[in-house]
Amino acid sequence: MRKLLNAVVLLLVAILLPGCPFESKVPLSKPSPGAIDSRLTGFWVWDDPDDKANAALMLVNPFNEAEYLVELQGGKEAEPEQFRAYSFDVGGQLFWCVNGVNTTFPPKSWVFARCEVSASGQLRFRFVGDKNVPKELASDADGLMALLEAHVNDAALDDADKGLYLWRRPTEGEVVKGRLARFPQSVHGGDRSSGR
Repeated sequence: MRKLLNAVVLLLVAILLPGCPFESKVPLSKPSPGAIDSRLTGFWVWDDPDDKANAALMLVNPFNEAEYLVELQGGKEAEPEQFRAYSFDVGGQLFWCVNGVNTTFPPKSWVFARCEVSASGQLRFRFVGDKNVPKELASDADGLMALLEAHVNDAALDDADKGLYLWRRPTEGEVVKGRLARFPQSVHGGDRSSGR
């Protein structure tokens, strides 16, 4: 699979998934100034429900007034990956449009995820899956947006192979120098606060 797809897999679970997010050749919507949601920023931890030793760390920072810079680390030896993300609304639901920072410009592909901060403070992601989205919509932003709007509450559009991805805030001392304390410190990792 392409590098972006591998990086998106890292974003989800830091392991290979049996299914794939839908990859679009075009973004949906455009970044909107003032769209940064402070509830989404900061460190987030994903704990693999199937493997207690597996986890991922995500740092979400505002890049500008409309976009986030997302850094992801998964697995003990994995180096961080960076993504550009911005939010857009579909039928009252918040979606993220995501692409890898290290891809060529313009980006070759985009993926989309429903994004929600729950009342309990968890960050929930559900990526749009490739099973029920026609492949010809990969180059048709208007058609893809129309499909999402028509099926905004339909879980069949979600990448359901692994289900819902829940991220939580790190506990005190869990993040050291921008890495999960249980992972070895990277030679590239800088001092990025205590993780709170």
